[in-house]
This record gives sequence, C-alpha cells and structure tokens, in this order.
Amino acid sequence: MKKIKLIFLLTIFLAFNNCGYVPLLSNNNYDFSIQDIEIKGDKYLGTKISNKFEIFQNKESNKIFNLEINTNLLKVISSKDTKGNPKTFSIEIVCEVKINNNNVKKIFKFNENATYNNSSSKFKLKKK
Repeated sequence: MKKIKLIFLLTIFLAFNNCGYVPLLSNNNYDFSIQDIEIKGDKYLGTKISNKFEIFQNKESNKIFNLEINTNLLKVISSKDTKGNPKTFSIEIVCEVKINNNNVKKIFKFNENATYNNSSSKFKLKKK
C-alpha cells in the first residue's frame, strides 16, 4: 500500500514538473492597477483584505480601479452554560467591495458565518 502511494506521489510530482505548469498568479504582468483603496467599517478586517490587493498595483497600466471595502464583524453568543457563561459563539463577517472605474461601478458582497466553542484560555481565542 505504501509503495502505491509513493508511486502515485512520484508520478504527480514528475507530471507537474515536466508539463510546464505555472501558477496562475506567479507573474506580475497585470493589465490593470488598483490605485486607491478606501476602508470602511471594521479596520482590522479591511486592512487584511486591502493587503491582499497590493500585488495588483501596476503603475504602467491604463486601466485604473478604485476600491471601497466595507467590512462588518458581528459576534453573537449562541449558547450559555448553566452559570450564564458563554459556551458557543457565532460570528458573521460581511464584506462589501465597490469597484469604481471612471463611470463603471460594480458591487460585490461576501458573507461568511462560523460557530466556535468558548475556551478558558483567552489567548487561544485571540489566536483563531
């Protein structure tokens, strides 16, 4: 069984090395540029998202976009134990991205929900 896995992994490794596979975003030759990023709402989440867009800053491009990122973070106690302490939390992240290109405007909305258990160690909760 281990030999089959080893042969399979070796075959996949050789196939990707020899077929000319290149990651999609490996080259930085984009034909657009993000000039201005405005953050509204939750600053921490907005900064995390705007940092991901920094690779798309091409000074030589004619297509210039401006982004407005509006993020909201809603944290709610889902259930409590018998003492009234929070047991589980529900978190909802809503992100709205407005893309402006001269007279063309597009709006994209993203929602993400998650539920997690409370921990006695607040350091572990901050780490997540």
